[in-house]
Amino acid sequence: QPRSEWLVRARLRIADIRDLVTYGVPIMVAIITDNATKRWDNLVVSRLFGAGVVGAYNYAYNLAETPISYVAEHIGEVLMPSFSRMAPEQRDRAAITSASLMSLVVSPLGVGLGAVAPTAVAAFFNPEWQERMAPMLAILSVMFVFRPMTWSVTAYVQAVQRTRVLVVSSVFRAVLVLAGVGVCGYLGGPNWACIGAGIGFFVTTILTIAAAAGATSLPIGAYLRAVSRPLLPCVP
Repeated sequence: QPRSEWLVRARLRIADIRDLVTYGVPIMVAIITDNATKRWDNLVVSRLFGAGVVGAYNYAYNLAETPISYVAEHIGEVLMPSFSRMAPEQRDRAAITSASLMSLVVSPLGVGLGAVAPTAVAAFFNPEWQERMAPMLAILSVMFVFRPMTWSVTAYVQAVQRTRVLVVSSVFRAVLVLAGVGVCGYLGGPNWACIGAGIGFFVTTILTIAAAAGATSLPIGAYLRAVSRPLLPCVP
């Protein structure tokens, strides 16, 4: 870019500001709500079971997120800019393909971590943590395979400027996950609180994909088949 253009003042039009706000505010609200979903469940568990249980729950939660934090997030970060550069007729196929590949990578990692949860906890934690943490890690690791299934569709709706879908899905996710942790934990104990979190993520995954398909041209059936197919080899 020529240096003569560095100090040129660009005109800021009301229409541009309105477009930025309309596009960006739903994304900001969704980010805030998702962060609340991942943090406020600790408050619910602490309220129900005390500091000792919430410590084990927090450690198990963070370990269960390892495949997502260190693998899936790096894939998800490049999806939105990639979709935005594609022609409209290419995005549907690209969204389905990327969702299938992400599920293919994350599903065996999550289910595998759940399968070796007692060994993993015994290797990294003191004996007093093992009995409480191992079942929590096993449950959360398997349940969290559903979380990255929506990342491709989330990037898709951002690329086609249907960001209101993000607000709706993030609010429902917060309500269902926190309610699942509270209700299931109250009725069944700490392990059932983990199951409640997983149920909340599973239900909101389906709702998010359905909402995105309703707001765009994304075929919901093809997308659901793409993300669920890699789970079949994990069943044994």
